[in-house]
Order: sequence, then C-alpha cells, then structure tokens
Amino acid sequence: RPSRPSDVPSYRLVATDEAMIAAAVDEASELAGRVPGGRAGVAVVCFDGALFTKLKQEVAQRRKPFEVLSRRGDLATVNRAIETNRHVLALAEYVGGLEFDAVVLVGVDEGRVPPLGTKGGSESRHFARYAAHNLLYVAVTRAREIVRVLASAERGLSDILHPAEAAGLLVRR
Repeated sequence: RPSRPSDVPSYRLVATDEAMIAAAVDEASELAGRVPGGRAGVAVVCFDGALFTKLKQEVAQRRKPFEVLSRRGDLATVNRAIETNRHVLALAEYVGGLEFDAVVLVGVDEGRVPPLGTKGGSESRHFARYAAHNLLYVAVTRAREIVRVLASAERGLSDILHPAEAAGLLVRR
C-alpha cells in the first residue's frame, strides 16, 4: 500500500473519566474512516483496569463493534476483528507484538501513568516510573500512522509526556 504521512501524535484533556471513556469510543469511530484497516485498524488501549472495565461496559451499552483482547499478543482476537470489521479494545499490557493503523491511548494521566501510591522507597518509585515509560512506549509504537492520547482534565496529562510536548512531538488538540 502507498505510504501516508502520519499525524503528529496528539492529546486531549477530557473533563471526567466518564467523558474520557465516551471520547475514546468516538475517537475510534472517527479514526476508522481515516485509516486503511477501517475499524480493525484502530485499537483503543487503556492504562487502568477500572477504566478498562468501564470502557467494556460503554461499548456493550452503546452496541459498538469492538473485540476485546484478553491476553498479550492475542492474534486470534485481532484476526476476528479484521474478519468482522470491529475495533480492538485492550489493556496496554496486552498489545505488545501487535500493530494497528491507529491507537487511542486512554488514561495517560497523573496518578495512572505511572500509578500513584507506589509503596516503598525511591527505588520502588523509580522502578514504577521506568515500567510506565516502557508500557507507554509499547503502546505508542503499536501505531503505524496515528496516535491519540486521552487524559482526564481532573488529573492532568502524565508528566512522562511533558518532554514530548515541550519538544513539539506531542500536540494538544
């Protein structure tokens, strides 16, 4: 297929977690019309288990076409999404080794990336931050073309992304 220019990765602060969940579903629908793979070319990747549960409830309630990854590298679910023209919904821990045209990253905000309340000394906090960087890297690099980040305005964008924003590698929309 011919190569297309990638969008500059962008983020949006959304008022509440509930609004962020709804925005993630809407973003996935909008992106499906822009990428070669259609719905199956768009993955919604969540960074928090509680948000992930709410996101699954939202897509079920709104009867949106999604397949849910249940484990890391779940190629069978991705293939089913391609066959049935459905989006893919996953926790960030599950997307390693997979590739999509676009990813919508949900919950990349303070207190979630890295998780708040890491117990222990500074070494534990440093390790949590290191692990969060790695997980974010894996999630971002799943996208061939488009990366969209959603964060809660109540929490603010994760400080892990501040250097990318300062360098113009991540823009607010």
